[in-house]
Amino acid sequence: MNRVIVIAGNMATSFGNSMYVVALLVFIAAEHPSPLNIGAVQVAAHLPILLFGAFGGLLADRGRRPWIISGTDMARGLCLLSAAVILGFVKNPLFVLLPLVFFNASMQAFFSPAVISYVLDLKRGRMDLLSLRTGSGHLASLGGQLAGAALYPLLGLIPLLIINGLGFLLSGVSEMFLHHLPGGNASRPRGEFPRLLKSFFNLCRGRVPVFLYLGMQAVNTLLMVSLPFFLTRRLGLDARFLGYALAALLGGSILSGMFLGLSGLAAEMSTLSAYGAALIFAVLCAAASLLPAGSGVLLFALLVSAGACQGWIYLLTVHKLYQSGAGSGAASRQGMLEAAAAGVLPIGYGLSTAAAMLFPLDTPWLLRIAAVLAACMGGAGVFGSDE
Repeated sequence: MNRVIVIAGNMATSFGNSMYVVALLVFIAAEHPSPLNIGAVQVAAHLPILLFGAFGGLLADRGRRPWIISGTDMARGLCLLSAAVILGFVKNPLFVLLPLVFFNASMQAFFSPAVISYVLDLKRGRMDLLSLRTGSGHLASLGGQLAGAALYPLLGLIPLLIINGLGFLLSGVSEMFLHHLPGGNASRPRGEFPRLLKSFFNLCRGRVPVFLYLGMQAVNTLLMVSLPFFLTRRLGLDARFLGYALAALLGGSILSGMFLGLSGLAAEMSTLSAYGAALIFAVLCAAASLLPAGSGVLLFALLVSAGACQGWIYLLTVHKLYQSGAGSGAASRQGMLEAAAAGVLPIGYGLSTAAAMLFPLDTPWLLRIAAVLAACMGGAGVFGSDE
């Protein structure tokens, strides 16, 4: 029952959250078109993970994780419903939407370490529940993006906020029935934050590919910055194909998650396979940079494979991080990982934007830079490993 609740609840919230995010971005683009507004939404979505991710993990290790999982989902549902009501009475919706995004991201900072460590502690036999949860969640996110794009013109923002809020509330109610599992700080003394930070970086220098995962997050920003211009100016495709390209990346992550989940291989794979995935990603980026005009289908095939490599690296990193402490303090380490990734993203986007300004936007040099960086990280890991 625990497994069904965790996976079904994650699919419901992933679907609703993606639908709400798409509707929010479309609303801002249509009603308040300004790069400043889009940037403010991105900051509000990522800053809480950086600020609260590690503390969310510490709280999950010291408390009852089902309460945190259920409570954060119910809080997000109530916040979305409240925002839907308030939006009907304010003149500037951004004064409501930005705090809404910030609050939801703050709850995510506490929710994610708790639920990931809980899933890894579940007795599961051959199947890998974390990979299944990730793959099914991405599949639901893809469906939510399509539903948000289709329903926003018909319903508008407020009804979609209500639908998403009810989804979070129902998910939170179902998660109240999760059984408490011993784990987290039940098997380790309560340490201070500096000790956790030191322990985390000691693991990073070991056999846990944390630096590879964070580096690939930065490389992925190059891909995100270059794709719109590469698609339209280099390959001559319509702008709507950008949505298909992003869906292809997400589709690859779904495939890797479902494969690892059903096979149960993630917990058994060596760290070398993560570095090998980075090398494959480099080859895929280099191949994409050589595509001639009109090669949309080939690009989408390469993006699916690249998304699978990204998903593979993430899932192996999470599993190795969990195994490094035999489950004790798993939520704290997961929170540190997510906080570090949230810190890398704005830096990566800043550097990628600066790099894009150095080259004509119709050239594939950003893809080639991404290929070189991924190859360097993957090669350093392969040749420097003692496995």
